[in-house]
Amino acid sequence: MNFMPAMRLLFLIFCLFPPLLAAAGDDAPKLSCRFLRLDANGADPELMHVAKDGAQVACKVPAHRLSAAVTLPAQDGVLEFRMADGGLPAASARLPGPLKSAILIFVPAADAQGGLPMKVVVIDDSERNFPLGGTMVANFHNGVIRIAIGEGRATLEPGGMRAFSLPERHDDFRMAQVVVQFEQDGKWRTASECMLRFLPSIRYLIFAYVDPVSKRPRISTYQDYTPQAPAKVEP
Repeated sequence: MNFMPAMRLLFLIFCLFPPLLAAAGDDAPKLSCRFLRLDANGADPELMHVAKDGAQVACKVPAHRLSAAVTLPAQDGVLEFRMADGGLPAASARLPGPLKSAILIFVPAADAQGGLPMKVVVIDDSERNFPLGGTMVANFHNGVIRIAIGEGRATLEPGGMRAFSLPERHDDFRMAQVVVQFEQDGKWRTASECMLRFLPSIRYLIFAYVDPVSKRPRISTYQDYTPQAPAKVEP
C-alpha cells in the first residue's frame, strides 16, 4: 500500500490551516474607538490594546479631551488593555453589542486591590444613540442625580446613562440652561448650574462622579466638535 499520496495530503493540510486561521482572525469586527479618562489627576496613562492573537495597538487616554480615533479588533465583544510600561493588566471593556464606533470612558476603580485599576464605560457613538447637537450624561457618583437640559429632564441612578437631543428651548444665541443636582440627606442640592451653547456641530459629555482626592461629588463637562469620521480600516 502506497502511503505517499496520503502523507502529501496531510502535509498540505497542515501548511494551509495556519493561513486560514489567520484569515479568520483578520475578519474580526473592527471598532473605531476614542478614549477619555475621567480622573484628571496625574499623567495620562499610555495603554496597549492586546488582541487574542497577541497584536498590540498603542492607546493614549487623555483627561481633558477625547482622543483621536483608533481602530481596534472587537473579537468576542471584549477589549483588553494593559499598561504600556510593564504590561500589567489595566482595564477590560465589554461591548454592549455590535458597534462601529464607540467612546470609551476610563474610570478609576474605587478599590483596585486584587482587581483592575480602571473600569471602562462604553458609549455607542452612533448618531442614533448620541445625536448631533445632543448631550450624553452619565452618573458615576454613588448616589442619585437629577439633570435638566433646556426642556429635558432626567433622574439617573448610580451607573445610569441618558442621551439628550438638541434642546428646543434656548435663547437667541442658542444658549440653554443646564442644571445638575445631587441627592444628599433626602434633599436635592445643586452641584452645577450654567448656560451652554447648543449647536448641531457640538455635542456634550457630562459626568457626575466622586473626586478621588477630595472625595466630594463633582461635575465634568466635555465638548465634542463635529463627530469625527471613524478611523480608516485597512483592507
